[in-house]
Amino acid sequence: MPEQHATEMDAQELLRLYDNGRRDFSDLEFLKYLDLDNVALPQIVLRNCWLDGNFSDSNLEFADFSNSCIKTVNFHRTNLRNANFRGAAIDATEFYDANVDGADFTGAHAHSHTFSAGELPWTLNNPKLSGG
Repeated sequence: MPEQHATEMDAQELLRLYDNGRRDFSDLEFLKYLDLDNVALPQIVLRNCWLDGNFSDSNLEFADFSNSCIKTVNFHRTNLRNANFRGAAIDATEFYDANVDGADFTGAHAHSHTFSAGELPWTLNNPKLSGG
């Protein structure tokens, strides 16, 4: 019989499973506020998830947030280099001083705005919705 995965998870369980080698956490709902500041989770896959929390000062390089509902998330000073946000809803989410070099926000939605290829969210270092 195939292993069944939970549809809900908290921060402690996610960190435990990540430390044990799991990288794909797709299709999960994080119903409690995820307090994951200053953690290293490179290449984590949070595709089709519901996220609310704090990832400030974390390393999420090459993370996959595609098609996720990312609401009120703090990505302050987070390494999001080459992260995938394609098709995500990122309302009330902050990216101040985040490294979004190479990140893909194509088709993501933020406050009724749909990102085109190369567009980036507002950041303190890049205070415009433009990759150029």
